[in-house]
Amino acid sequence: MPLPALPIEPVSFQQERQVMNPQQQQQRSAQLREKRSRRDFLMFIKVLLKCIEQSKDHYKLSIQAKALVAECIKRNRMGDPHFSPLQENVELRLRGLVGPVMFNKAMDMMDRFQATKLQRGVQQMRQMQRQLQMAQPPAATATAGSGSSGY
Repeated sequence: MPLPALPIEPVSFQQERQVMNPQQQQQRSAQLREKRSRRDFLMFIKVLLKCIEQSKDHYKLSIQAKALVAECIKRNRMGDPHFSPLQENVELRLRGLVGPVMFNKAMDMMDRFQATKLQRGVQQMRQMQRQLQMAQPPAATATAGSGSSGY
C-alpha cells in the first residue's frame, strides 16, 4: 500500500536564510562561491582549448591538454596528494604545457566573456525593472479640493 503524499510547501530563499544560523549561512555562501569558482574554471579550460585550436600547432597541443586534464582528474580522484587541490594543479600544469603567452591570452578572453555576460545580466535586470514599473497600476490621483466629500 503506497504511503500518502505529504504536502510539501516550497521554501523561499528568504525563508531558508531565516532558518539557518550564521555559521550555516557562511557555509552555504562558501559552497556557492566554490561551485561558481568551479564552473568558471571549467569555462576557462574550454576557452583555453579554443585558443589552442586557433593556434597553428593546435592538434597535438589540444590532445596533450585534454590528456593532462584527464590525468589530473584521475589522480585527484585516486587520492594522490600531489594532485590536490585539483584546480591549482590543473592550472599549474596547463600553464606549463601551453606557455604563458597562450595562457594569458585565454585569461584575457575569459575576462572579456565574463564582462559581456555581466553586462547582459545588467541589461536584463533593467528590462525586468521597466516591465515591472509598466505593470504596476498608476498611483491614485488626488481629486480636486481638499479631499473632503462635501457633505
